Amino acid sequence: MRTYLDCVPCVVKFALGAVRQVTDDEEFQEKIMREVLHEVSKIDFSLSPPEISHIVFRYIKEYFGDVDPYLKEKKRFNKFCLTLLPKLRERVNKSKDPFNAAIRMSIAGNIIDSGANTNVNERDVLNTIEECMSATLYTDEGVISLKKEMENTKDILILGDNAGEIVFDQLLIDQMPKEIVTYAVKSAPILNDATMEDAVETGLTEMVNVIGNGSDSPGTILNRCSSEFIEKFNESDIVIAKGQANYETLSDVDRAIFFILKIKCSVIARDMGYSNGNCIVIKKNEGESLYMKREA
Repeated sequence: MRTYLDCVPCVVKFALGAVRQVTDDEEFQEKIMREVLHEVSKIDFSLSPPEISHIVFRYIKEYFGDVDPYLKEKKRFNKFCLTLLPKLRERVNKSKDPFNAAIRMSIAGNIIDSGANTNVNERDVLNTIEECMSATLYTDEGVISLKKEMENTKDILILGDNAGEIVFDQLLIDQMPKEIVTYAVKSAPILNDATMEDAVETGLTEMVNVIGNGSDSPGTILNRCSSEFIEKFNESDIVIAKGQANYETLSDVDRAIFFILKIKCSVIARDMGYSNGNCIVIKKNEGESLYMKREA
């Protein structure tokens, strides 16, 4: 997905949020943001929004090094979501269709997104769970397709998104043959994206094989990932990509991918052909999708 004009304010907002996480010095904030604005003025709109953000955040890292501005927030949501996990797992297991319920839970976790919503809180997470669990299913081809393909696959790769959200993804992994699942996280901090530290902290590494993608960029920018990750990406029978940034960076890639996300941006909604707020499971290039929307 290319960058649109409407993406520019968001890139600036992400940068300012990151700067404010690591320094209270307003003069220093202004200095950095002036230079960030200069970089943004040179945007190549053929690149995806996460590629633009990556350029900007790499520039910020020159000032602050490898500091993780969202570390406190990530730990907060990891801990909170882990407290929810036992009851959510019980709820999924007792549902009429556990796989469908697990998909919904995985989508609900996608609300924990510091890029799209810097003010998300625990109440938002709880509300989103109920929204996703009670949503109307207009078509379920995406879920049916994923479940069917899982029956004959030898290799599943899940591209993770955010800290906290990876706890909800465990509910989906419960419905899969765990021995064939590989879960990919970022190899270095960016926004509140999950890293190996988060995978260990939430117990994900005890469930499945977890790898780093070799990158510190939002989404999955393949030309900035490690050769080992690229090999895994290309060879996996099924690739599941969580979140908006993965859609933005992989929607034009020439391979089948299941995108699972909650749309939190009008630009992405327009690009996908859905509405802001919709919950999506769609297999790229196959026309198979699950569309969920709250009852009026």
